[in-house]
Amino acid sequence: EHEQRVQDLRSKHDDERTLLRSKTDQIRDEHSRMAEEMRQQLDTERQAHTKTKDDDKGRLLEHSRTAGVLEGKIIANTEENKGLRQRLQALEEKAHETELAIRQYMEEEKTLRGRIHQAQLEAAKVREETDRKVQDVTEEFAAQEKEIQEREEALEAGSDHINNLRSKSHGYIVSIILFTASSFDQLK
Repeated sequence: EHEQRVQDLRSKHDDERTLLRSKTDQIRDEHSRMAEEMRQQLDTERQAHTKTKDDDKGRLLEHSRTAGVLEGKIIANTEENKGLRQRLQALEEKAHETELAIRQYMEEEKTLRGRIHQAQLEAAKVREETDRKVQDVTEEFAAQEKEIQEREEALEAGSDHINNLRSKSHGYIVSIILFTASSFDQLK
């Protein structure tokens, strides 16, 4: 009986050991399965993190590229703006110079118009004086002609004297014509 008991205990012990091994195998399998799931989950998370990191890196590179392009545009626009300002300043200076030249031309034109008006007044005055002198000379000539005729009638015998008067009157006529011509030349 003692043997039987030892045998039963051994058998029980073997059964417990088998059960324990079975449970240990189950726990090990469960642990391996959980470790594998955890490894897969970590791989998935690492891949997601890497993808997110790559996406962020790509966005950052794109942002840097965009910032570089914008900086280039800003520099180009600044240079263009600088050039346009210089051109505007040059145009404003030219407009100011043109305005001054126009004022000067207008003043010169006004002065010249005044001179022309003064010359026209003087020409009219000279014309009047010339006309008056021509009239006086014509009247004097007519009076001399009349006097000559009267003397011719009175002195038929004194032809020398008459010829002398005629040559004088012709001299007056020539003087009048020359004076009139020179006066008109001055008016021109």
